Parts: sequence; C-alpha cells; structure tokens
Amino acid sequence: MRLSIILPNLRIGGAEKHFITLAEEFISLGIGVTFAPIRAEGELLRALPRGARVAQLLPEEAATMLRRLETPGMLRRFLRKNVIRFGVDVLFGVPARLRRLVEEEESEVVISSLWEADFIAGLAFRKKRRGEPPRWIVVGETDFEVHVFRKPVRRFAFALLGRGYRYADAFVAPSSRIYHQLRNLARSDEIPVRIIPNAVKVKRICALAEEAIPASHERPLIVAVGRLIPEKGFDLLLKAFVRVIEAFPRAKLVILGDGILRGYLQALTKELGLEGAVSFPGFTLNPYPWMKRADVVVVPSRWETFGNVVVEAMALGVPVIATRSGGPEDVVEDGEDGILIPVNDVEALAQTLISLLADEERRRRISRRAIEKARRFSPEMVAEEYLALFRSIGAHLDVKAWPSPPTLRRRKPSLSSPGRGRRLTPP
Repeated sequence: MRLSIILPNLRIGGAEKHFITLAEEFISLGIGVTFAPIRAEGELLRALPRGARVAQLLPEEAATMLRRLETPGMLRRFLRKNVIRFGVDVLFGVPARLRRLVEEEESEVVISSLWEADFIAGLAFRKKRRGEPPRWIVVGETDFEVHVFRKPVRRFAFALLGRGYRYADAFVAPSSRIYHQLRNLARSDEIPVRIIPNAVKVKRICALAEEAIPASHERPLIVAVGRLIPEKGFDLLLKAFVRVIEAFPRAKLVILGDGILRGYLQALTKELGLEGAVSFPGFTLNPYPWMKRADVVVVPSRWETFGNVVVEAMALGVPVIATRSGGPEDVVEDGEDGILIPVNDVEALAQTLISLLADEERRRRISRRAIEKARRFSPEMVAEEYLALFRSIGAHLDVKAWPSPPTLRRRKPSLSSPGRGRRLTPP
C-alpha cells in the first residue's frame, strides 16, 4: 500500500511535525509514503523519515519565480497570502500534477491538510466518486472558525472552493473543537468524521532532550515554544511574567521560536522592564533540552487545533499550563496532569504560575501523571487509529506484506536526517 500526504509546505508547524512522525511509523509497517508539498520548502525537509519520497507539486520554475519576487518586503507579504498562493497553484496546473502523481505512484490513500492543500485536492479529485481510489482523507489542522470565517476574503474563497470537500471519503479532527467544524463541513452523515490526535514520538523527544544547551542555572525557569505570531499569545505571557518576577525575582523566561512578532515581543519585553529576565534564543529544531530543564512549560495560545507542545512537555515530565484554546482541553485533565486556564486572562496565568512554582510537590505529582498520559499519543497508537479508518473506507491493506512489530528495526532518532527516498517530479 502507498499513501500520499499533501501539504502547502514543510515549514515548522504542529501539522507538519505530526505527519512526519506518522509517516515514519507507516514506513516501519511497510507502507510507502510520498510527501507531495505544493512548495518543497521549509525547515522540516531535513527531518523527513528515511524512505519517504518527496514530490513538489508546483513546477520548479514557478517556485523559483515566487522566491525571487518575495525578496522585497511588501511584495513578500502580498505573495504569502493563501488566496494569492492558491491562484498561482491553479495557474500552474498543480491540481492536474497532483492527479498524475497519484496515478503514477498508485497511491491508495491521499491525505491532505491545511486549506490550500485541501482546495488543491478537491479540484484534483472532483470527478471521482466517493469510495473510489484514491481514498481522500482531509485532516483538519486548521481552525476554520478563526482562520477562515472571520476573514472576509478567505470566507469568500471558501464559499467558492469549499464545495470540493464533498468529494472527501473521510475527515479527521485532532480535537473536539475541530470535530464540530468538520462535521458541519462534511454536510453529509455518509462521510465519517473521526477524532484522532496528533502523534508525538515520546522516546525520540526524551532522547533529544539529553542534548547539552547553555541553559540558565537561575531558577525557576519557565519555557514557551512556538511561532512568534499573534495566536500563540506570547504577549500575554510576558505581561503575566511581570507578576511572576515580583514573587520570584530570580525567575527566567525563555521563548523559543521565530516569526513576525519577534520585534514587537522584544520591544514589549523592554517596555515591561523584563530585560535580562527574558530571552529569545530563536528557532531550533530541538527545543526539548530547554523544555526538560524547565520548571513549567506554558502554552498561552489564543487558539490551538491540538497543541503538540502540550503533549511534548508532558512526555518530558514537565508540568504544563495551557489555555482552554481548543486542543489542550482534549489532552489535559485539569489539575491532574496539567493545568488549564481561560484564554486571554493575564491575571489567571500569573496567579497559576506563581502558585505552581511555589508548590514543588504539586509539580512532581502533575509530572508523574503527565508522563503516563503522554503515552496515549504514541505514533504506534495513532497510526493504528488511522489504519482502522483506512479499512473502514475500503482502502486495500496488504497486512501479510507488513513486517511483524517485534521485528521492526528503528533507526536512531534524529531531527537532522533528510528522507532518503527518490525525489519525484510530476510531469
């Protein structure tokens, strides 16, 4: 069996990390995997599992042209808009290239995620009947309510192109919040919608967390990880940290990541008088050494479709404070294996941080239970749920061709090893 995974690109993101982890598990089971990003760009190209094939759907000349045009600042912002990207995709025949790639690869299942890729798949498979190969599964890693329906241009585009979702054979939601959105999107009880969480490779995370870093010896240490964008809520964390410093003058805050708000967040740090107490090391493929050394990991997001960082912190046995922003509620049992707080509530975040940092026994208790909870999100368990979905929609699974799990050979975990499969170029 072979499956293809369609994404806009392979930049850092929870969805992209999930599919790379899942692909590695599929490959270990003898299932062929082709990553077909519309644009083969992004830091995670270096993290593709051994044996995965890569096929860029946008013609290289078009991708090169876009990269050159994006150099000027204002033009870059314009060309990065999803509606513009989608128009370029259609102009250069990406849906037809996807269709030919799937035929060439003989993919039994096609998985798309993030709405640009979903629209392309909808155009590519609009003539197929539901239940015919390839089986098309949409994985909802976009919060449609926030990212689509609150934005007039995107809402208009969705009204025109969202009808392509009717050709999907199934939908997968990583959380209850997204489940309800996809249930409405399916518009038919005949299309199954399953809740399947993102996969997190606990053993690999724990191994990578042993890497040496120049971590601060000051305690307590608070760590946050994510793109520096409005929805991640790091501005709220900085404002709450002012209160934390009053209670714990030696406290340190490390925010790992990069993005459009870097300059703003650094200026806010200075404005709040937090210079010397807050650091922005930037983006890293391996944030786990910082997370492991933290007393608390904070996820202050305004919204999350799942919240990979929540599970990663739990896997490392670090107490996590997360907002009730969509995904974390499905992961954290409040007060037992983590703590949930309201969205956009600086006072609640500050009080919770101070209370938790002052109670070492509570942190230990949460840590023990968090480690147990994180095992439920292992790639093996998540992959089995996907396989059950494949079977339910009639995908052919040659189980006899798979190696039995006890004899599987796992390669040494690494975030820097690129996929070793052949690079495909659709005609």
